[in-house]
Amino acid sequence: MIIQGNRQLNLTRITNPEDFWEKHLWDSLRGIKFLISQKNDQKIQLESELQQTKQRLTTANNRAYLMEARGDLYDTTVHLDSRNFGVANTRLEAAAALTKVEDVNGSLNITKIKELQQAISKKDINVAVNLEQQRNTVLSYINVLNQLIPTEENLTIPTPSESP
Repeated sequence: MIIQGNRQLNLTRITNPEDFWEKHLWDSLRGIKFLISQKNDQKIQLESELQQTKQRLTTANNRAYLMEARGDLYDTTVHLDSRNFGVANTRLEAAAALTKVEDVNGSLNITKIKELQQAISKKDINVAVNLEQQRNTVLSYINVLNQLIPTEENLTIPTPSESP
């Protein structure tokens, strides 16, 4: 179509098929290589940002799980002090649900978290046992847990970058 049009109006001086392929089509396609390369670079950047966001989300979720367990342990002590042994045991069981924690970037002491989870799951609040001793045991779990919770500085929210 271009060759026929050029024979009549001769806008590009392309009149034979070989010149069309070399001078028009290939020249037109050169810009696509740059666009494809640019899109590929953007894709790589987006995949990297997605991975970082997933890691930040996992870190935030881990912190939330650990803090929720800490809250359950504090609730256990409150109910233990109130002599609500059934509720204290229920809160203690909830605190033992530390298996949700997953270490994606090596920043958590998973071994210590599992040890704590096992210790909590073995603990049973019992009316026949010294309540002060049971309370101190639960408070010791809280102290261990406090050492395992990631700090908030690891949870910075990135500012959106301007797109080119």
